[in-house]
Amino acid sequence: MLTELTVGGLIFHIMSVEPQIPDTMVAPNVIMKFNEHNILIGENSVREPIIGYGYDFNLIDHANGSIDFKLGAYLQDDQTFKDKGIKLAFNNFMPIMGFEVDLPINKHVAVSTTITPLMTFTGLTFKF
Repeated sequence: MLTELTVGGLIFHIMSVEPQIPDTMVAPNVIMKFNEHNILIGENSVREPIIGYGYDFNLIDHANGSIDFKLGAYLQDDQTFKDKGIKLAFNNFMPIMGFEVDLPINKHVAVSTTITPLMTFTGLTFKF
């Protein structure tokens, strides 16, 4: 059963040294959570489609917010990166590892930010 839906997002590339990739961008992404399991559909840093899976390990669950440790990956077509002269470490496979922080607006809505070594992703989360 769907337990959370995150839409957004504001993306900030922490370690972007590529001039072809903006430091800050907005990309349409949707994360559907089924308890700890996440399905990601959206766009990558060069505006190409991605699809992925993640798993959340809940570290802190509190009325003032929660923190999860997230592991996962998404698949993408790496040709646009190659066309721009950008070499990806894992080609069309992009691992995800980081922390997701939820700051509640009310009981059913939160601002969620996932922080990884390479980037942050912020969206609006609806909890069911």
